[in-house]
Amino acid sequence: MASFAAPQFLYAQSGSIEGQITGSDKAAIAYVRVLITELGIETFADKDGRFVFPKVPIGTYTLSLSQGENETTQPNVQVTTGKAARVESTVDWPARVFIFVNVNAASRRPERAVYAPAAGSVLDSDEIGRESVNQQTPRLLADMPGLEVPQSGLYDFNPNVRGFNHMSNRHILTTIDGRDPSTPEVLGYTEWDAVIHGIDEMKSLEFVRGPGSALYGAGAFSGVLSVTTKSPRESLGGKARMVLGDMNAVGMDLRQAGSLGRDWYFKADAGFRRSDDFARSRVKDVEYRPDLVPTEPVPLQFDRIRIGYGNFRFDKQFANANTLTFEGGNTNSSGPVFTTGAGRAQLTSTNNPWGRVNFSRPNWNALGYYTGRDANNQILLGSGGKLFMDGYNFGLELQWNDYFQHGRGRAVAGISYGRQKVDSADPQDNQTILSKAATADRQGVFAQADYDLTRRLKGIASGRWDAGTLYSPSRFSPRTALVYSITPNHSLRASYNSAFQTPSLVEFFLRLPVAPPVDLSPLEQSLGPLLGSTSLGFKQIPLLAVGNENLPVEKIRSFEVGYNSVIGNRLSAGISVYRNWLENTDTNLLPQVGTSLGRLNPSYGAYRPPSNLSPQAAATVLSALSSVLPPSLFDALSNDANGSPVFALLSYKAFGKANTHGVELDVKYALNTRWRFQANYSLFDFSIEQEAPENRLVPNTPKHQAKAGILYTGKRVDASVRYRWVNSFPWSVGIYSGPVPSYSVVDSNVNYYIDRHWGIGVDAANFLNNEHYEMFGGDLLKRHILTYLAFSW
Repeated sequence: MASFAAPQFLYAQSGSIEGQITGSDKAAIAYVRVLITELGIETFADKDGRFVFPKVPIGTYTLSLSQGENETTQPNVQVTTGKAARVESTVDWPARVFIFVNVNAASRRPERAVYAPAAGSVLDSDEIGRESVNQQTPRLLADMPGLEVPQSGLYDFNPNVRGFNHMSNRHILTTIDGRDPSTPEVLGYTEWDAVIHGIDEMKSLEFVRGPGSALYGAGAFSGVLSVTTKSPRESLGGKARMVLGDMNAVGMDLRQAGSLGRDWYFKADAGFRRSDDFARSRVKDVEYRPDLVPTEPVPLQFDRIRIGYGNFRFDKQFANANTLTFEGGNTNSSGPVFTTGAGRAQLTSTNNPWGRVNFSRPNWNALGYYTGRDANNQILLGSGGKLFMDGYNFGLELQWNDYFQHGRGRAVAGISYGRQKVDSADPQDNQTILSKAATADRQGVFAQADYDLTRRLKGIASGRWDAGTLYSPSRFSPRTALVYSITPNHSLRASYNSAFQTPSLVEFFLRLPVAPPVDLSPLEQSLGPLLGSTSLGFKQIPLLAVGNENLPVEKIRSFEVGYNSVIGNRLSAGISVYRNWLENTDTNLLPQVGTSLGRLNPSYGAYRPPSNLSPQAAATVLSALSSVLPPSLFDALSNDANGSPVFALLSYKAFGKANTHGVELDVKYALNTRWRFQANYSLFDFSIEQEAPENRLVPNTPKHQAKAGILYTGKRVDASVRYRWVNSFPWSVGIYSGPVPSYSVVDSNVNYYIDRHWGIGVDAANFLNNEHYEMFGGDLLKRHILTYLAFSW
C-alpha cells in the first residue's frame, strides 16, 4: 500500500482518511494520485483503488484526485479524533488501458514510475500469478527490456543488465520484503531453488536498471530486483495446486491465510517439486563443443531434483496503519546442478532457513532478517571433491521518510548493519571450499532528498556511506538526477550514479579442488637418496582454484538519460540511453600463470622445495619436476600456506578499465482491455582500455537482443505467447571460454478459470524445443511443459 510514504504529524488529536476510487461502472480505478490540498501531502491508490492517510490532524479537508490528464476533487472530508473518515469517490473518467503505476525501489519510497529517477520495470500480482506455476522467479524477468537472464540448469539463472555477467553473478541486488536471500559465501548471488516458495504470493516485482549503491550499498552494481509479497490480509483463504509435466515433473503447493482475532493474521504455505534437470553426465563426452568444454571424471550423483519448502507469517495490525510482522521458513534441495567458473557442482542436500522481523509505521520501517545456508556433501563434478558450507547472512535496517516544505520535498534516510559468517569444514574439520572459516561485517548510512524545483522539474540527490571488513577505505556512493514532466503523461530524466561491488568471501578465501589430485610419489621415491628424511608431500598434490586477498573493489560510474510516455491511452513507450565507466572490472577465475597478466595471485608464487634441503638438492628437485610435468603445470606449481605443494591453476584478478554504452527501447500497445502487445530491444556495446591479448576480459553479454509478446486477458481465460532473440556473443568465465551462438526461445502459457474455485493451466518454456545453451559450459536447454489443477477457497 502506498501509504507508507504518508508523513507523520505529531499532533495529539488526529484521525485518518481511508477511501476507494471507482469508475462509473463500479470498477476500481488504480494508481490514482490523492493529495490533501490543505496539507500538501499525497499518497497513491493501489491496484484496487484503495488509499489511506493514517494520521491526519482533525479538521476538514479537500482531496485532489488525479491520473494523467484526468482530475477531480472531493471536498468536505471531515477528520475526527480516533475515527477513520471514509471516502468513496466515483469518477467519470475514460477507462485507461495504460496507467503510470507506482514503484518503490528506485527511491525506496512510493512514487509514480514516470517520475522515478531511474529506468525500471514492474509486474503486479496479476501478471506474476499468470506465470507462477513454474516457480522460477527469474523467468518473470526474461521479457523485461535490457535484461539478460541466461539459464543453465532448471533453477540455475544469472540475471544481469548492461554487461559483465558471471556464472555466479553478483551485480544485481535482490531483496524479498527487504531481506537479502543470496548465499552467505557469495553475497549477491541467489540460488533460485532456495526461493522457490510462493511466486503467486508476490504482490509486486520491480527491477531497477542501473547502479543503485547510493541507496542500497555494495551489490547494487548494475541494478536492483525488489520483490514484495502479499500480507496475510491480502491472501485470505486457501489454495491447493497440483502440478504435472514433462521431465517427470510433479509438484504440490498449499497455502492458507486467515485471521486469528485481535487484529492478528497468519499465512502458511508449503510444497514440493520433483523433476529431472537439464544437466547430463560429462564423464564420457559433452553435449557440445568437445574441443572447448572439458569432460568430468565424476558422474551426476542424482538424476532428479527434489525440493521441499515450508513458510509461515504472522502480522499484527495496530492503530494508525502500524504493522508488526514475524515470518520464516526453510527450503531443502537435492539434485540441482550449478555451473561455476571452477566447474559444475551438484547439491546433494542443502537447507536454506530464513527469518524476518519487521515493524512499519507511516514514516518508519525497522527490519531484521536472517538467511542461512547449510550445504553438506556437495559434489564438484570436475574433481569428485565433497564440499561443505555452513553460513548465514544477518541484517538490520532502520529507514525513515517524510515530506518537507509543505509537500514540495520528500526525504528518505536510513542506517543498516550486516554480518556474514561462513565455514566450509567437513565432519573431520577439514576446510573443503575456503582456506579458513571467515566472518565479515558491513554498515551503511544513506539518504535521499527530492524537491520540486518548479511545477514540472524535480531534482534528486542521494548518497550512501559504506564501510566493511572486506574493503578499505570506506566508500561513498552519490546519485544526482533531474526529472522533467513535459505533460502528466510524458517525462524526461537524466541521472549520474556511482556504485561499487566488494569481493565476496569466496573470492578472497577460495581453496577449491578443480580436478583429481596429481600423484608424484614415484618421483619423490626416486629422489629418496637426495632427500634423506625430508618429505616433499608429492603423493596427492591438489589442483586448486584459489582466492586472492589482494582484490580491490569493482567501481562503476554511470550517466543515463531516458524518456517515458503514454500516448493516446493505448501506447506506452520508453527509451533509455546510458554510458558506464568501469574500473577493476574482472574478478572471474582466470589462469594463475600463462597469460600476459603474469602471475595473478602474489600469495601463490613459484614452487619452493622444503627449506631444509641444500641449494643443490632443491635445484635437483626443481629440475626433476620440470622434466616430468607439462610446462603449464610446472609453472602453476606453488606452495600452500603451510608450505605443502599445490597446483594453483586458477585465481581471481581485478584488472582493466572498460567503457560500456547502450540503448533500451520498450513499447506496449493495447488493442483493447483484453489484447495487449509488447516489444523491446536492447543494444549493448563496450570497449576495453586495458585488454589482455588472450581476450579474457569480455562482458559475457549479447550486443543485440529483442523480445516480443502477445497477451490476452478475458474473464475466464488468459493466455500469452512470448518470443526472445539473443545475438551470439563470446563467454569467458573460469574454465569455460567459448562462443554462445544466437538463439531464439518461444514461451507460452494458458490459464482457464472454471469458476471462482477451480482453475487449470499450461506453462510451456521453450515451446518449440530449440536446443541451445545460454552460458558457455552451461547445460543444453530443451522444452519444459507443466500443467496444473488448482482449487481455491
